[in-house]
Order: sequence, then C-alpha cells, then structure tokens
Amino acid sequence: MKYLSFLQPPKGWGDDEERKKNKRWTEQDMIDRVSTQKGTRSQGKSCVLNIILLASASGEKQDRCIGVVSYNINLTNDNLFLRVYFWLMSNLIDAYIENQSNINYEISRSVQLWLYLISNILSILCCCFVLFYLLIDRTLRTELHNHVIIVLLFICLFYESICIPFIVYNYYFDTSWETRSISYRFWSSIDIVLNRSQLIILAWATIERHILIFHGHWLLTKEKRFYIHYLPIIILIVYCLVWYCLFILFSSCFNINNQSNSNVISYLCMLNHRNIKHFDLICHQIIPSFIIIILSIVLLLRVRWQKTSFYQSADWTKQRRMIVQILSISMLYFLFYGPWILVMICVQFSSLKKIALNIMTYAFFFSDYFIFLLPFVCYASLPEVQLKLKKLFCYLLQKLQSRYNRK
Repeated sequence: MKYLSFLQPPKGWGDDEERKKNKRWTEQDMIDRVSTQKGTRSQGKSCVLNIILLASASGEKQDRCIGVVSYNINLTNDNLFLRVYFWLMSNLIDAYIENQSNINYEISRSVQLWLYLISNILSILCCCFVLFYLLIDRTLRTELHNHVIIVLLFICLFYESICIPFIVYNYYFDTSWETRSISYRFWSSIDIVLNRSQLIILAWATIERHILIFHGHWLLTKEKRFYIHYLPIIILIVYCLVWYCLFILFSSCFNINNQSNSNVISYLCMLNHRNIKHFDLICHQIIPSFIIIILSIVLLLRVRWQKTSFYQSADWTKQRRMIVQILSISMLYFLFYGPWILVMICVQFSSLKKIALNIMTYAFFFSDYFIFLLPFVCYASLPEVQLKLKKLFCYLLQKLQSRYNRK
C-alpha cells in the first residue's frame, strides 16, 4: 500500500493511536476518510486515486495532471466534501512546489569530466606555447604591457596543472575527500591563493593599462619604471601569498559548503568568521571586479573621446593592441567569472539567497572557463606569436612532405 507521507491529516482526523504513531496515510486510509465524510465510497476512491496519479507524476506531466484532476473530479455543492478535496489539493501542491525548489539542477558528472579534461589539455598547450614565445623573444619579453600578461599566464598554468587535475579526479571516481586530508588541504589552499591572486593582478592590469596608454612619460626612467610598474606587481603577489598562507597554515579545519558538490572548493575556517569572510569577499573579489569592469569601460570611452589624437600618434598600432588585449580579457572575465561573484554577493548580502544557491553549481563550473580561455585570448591579441605558430606549422608540414616524397 502506497504511503502519502507528504499529506498531514487535518484536525479531528486520524485520532487513533496507530495513525498518531505512523504520522502518514495509506491510500486506503484516504479512501476511508473521504468516503466517510462524503458517504459515497466511489467518489471518495475517485478523488484519492486521482490525487495518487497526480502525486506519482513529475514535471510537465504533473502540471497537466493538476488541470485534469481539477476538471475530472465530479465536485458537488457539499461544503464538507469541497473542503476535504481542496485540503488534499493544497497539501499536494505545497509538496510539489517544495519538491521543485529542492531539485538540484546539476550538470552530470560525466559531462563535467570531459568538458574540464578537454578544455584543460587544450588550454595548457596554448598557455605553454604563448609563454614560451613571450619569454624567449627579447622584444616581447621587454615590452612592459606583456609583463602582467606573463604573470597571469603563469598563474593560469599553475592552476590548470595543480587544481584542475584534482577536480577531474574527483569527477572520474565520483568521490569526495576527507576535509582533513593532506591532498584536500593542498588543493583548497592552492585554489584559493591562485584564484584570488589572478583576480587582483587582473585588476592591477586594467589600472596599469591606463598608465601605459595615457601616461607613458611616467615610465621613461628606470627608477620610475621600478616604482610604478614592477613594484606593484611584486607587492600584490607577495600580499596574496602571505595573507592566505598565514591563514592556511594556522587554520585547523575546513568547512564544506555543499556536501553534494564535492568539486566546490570549501572555505577555510577563518572564512567562517563573519568579519574576515566579508573582508575577503569585498576586498579580494568585489572591489577587484568593479575595478576591472569600470576601468575597462572608462578606457573604451576615453579612447573614443580622444580618438583624433590617438589616430595621429606614432604608437597608435601598439596602443590599439594593448586596448584590444585588456578589453578582451575583461570581457572574458565578465562573461565567465562575473556570474560567480554576483552569486556570492547575493548569497552573503541579498534576500535572493535561495535563487543564488540554485545557480551556484553552474556559476562555479563556468567560472573556471575564464582560466581555460585566457591563454587563447592572449594568443589572439599577440600577432607576433600567431606568426610564430604559422611558421611552426609550415615547417612541420614541409618535414612531413619531404618524408612522404622519400618513400
């Protein structure tokens, strides 16, 4: 006999000890009660069986059943029967709505596994290729606007080589680690350090791009270049390492935010403290995000406003590349990492927490695509590297043709 655990009997019904103990009703219980109140067992059975049909359906089928049941049940003017019927329907609909709100709309693990695996492999190859030519080519290596790109690509490479394999492993074996295990602590620590570092460095890159384009005379001497260009990058990297490493070393536990999503990086214990958690979210995520978005828009408007003087400048081609490069990276950030920051803001400071939690899985999953696609955006913004790749392909093609002709 099917149990209807989602239905709570109204007052005055089911006062016997057995039903008090069970606190759930069977189909037969429902038929007996409705039939007793109405006096017609066939109508009572019809009502209950239609309710059972509705309860067993799901999705669109359940939506259609609500309408079908409402029209097909032969309601009379008997107020008592109407009260019983609508009580049943209201309980069922409440249970249906609650069930729908609790559904976790997740991407299947197999899909996540293959998307992450393929994206990570391609991204690592592209990242290594771009970094290789940025470092060995003296012209590219000495250009100031490429230095912050090199730092971002190194962070990207470390993240893809260290953190993503742990996530792929987790997807493949469908397991979650013990939060106190060394591997889990290592993974969580590296993820937090690299993630925040990349965001803060990117925010500085948007600030520095304004200096390089509009105030290049500030960097004419070695001393000025050191204080304005090199020192801020060094300070930001050291700050991120010191800030998070101190808390990682002295935190004694981890807190899992979502048991069902083992791929979601858990916060350290120190982030359970309200003030520290809000400081980390505001200073290390929200403020850098606003800097990236606002300064990118200001850069675009400023270039449009001063386009006449820019077009006449001897360095216009170089400046145009720098503008396109930083705007492309900012747009990539806005599309893939921006939603994750927005979800975190809603969870912490908004009344939309329930809605934000429903899309958190998607926001977290696609946030990593900012890292996966960053090397490709950098490659597309460097014509010199594209030319190197074309030459490499031509060389390999000639080698293959020569071997084929010998045979």
